[in-house]
Amino acid sequence: MQADGTVVDGVEVVAEPLGDGQPVEALPLFGTRTTYLVTGVTDGAWRVHVSAPGFTAQVVDVTVPATSPVTVNLVRAGVAVPDLFGQTLTGALAAMRAAGLEADLVIDSMGDEISRAQVPAEYQNQPVLAQLPPAGTVVDAAVVRLRLVVAAAVRSDPVVTVPSLIGLTQLEATRASRRSA
Repeated sequence: MQADGTVVDGVEVVAEPLGDGQPVEALPLFGTRTTYLVTGVTDGAWRVHVSAPGFTAQVVDVTVPATSPVTVNLVRAGVAVPDLFGQTLTGALAAMRAAGLEADLVIDSMGDEISRAQVPAEYQNQPVLAQLPPAGTVVDAAVVRLRLVVAAAVRSDPVVTVPSLIGLTQLEATRASRRSA
């Protein structure tokens, strides 16, 4: 469990006797249980190892019988990647910087690379469509860089209307096309 009371997935709890004996694994969470149960321990000194992906491993020495349950608060071993889906590109980049993360690649949905240092105006409000690694992944901010895909910017190209030239002579067609230009 984290300090805020949130249950952590993938936790492994192992009690190891400080004398002779075999290590004992805790039962996995089941039903409505939010605490781990270690069965088969005998009276005496034990070392409890608690680990989970993305968290710093904890070790606690316990003497059995214990007068109260053993509490271990897990601490993240990195930075959790924020959920950036749907945010504007400038908002997503700001959220990443606030978390201590950087994007190493930003592309639009057409595959064009977008400058992260100076986001072009047409991309500033484009929504994030995908991110890698996914939201909630705990990463080492010094090593991992994020990649973002944003919606392609709408570009408006100049429109030229060409008049119908069907049935006109070459001279008439030339005059008609000059008038429309």
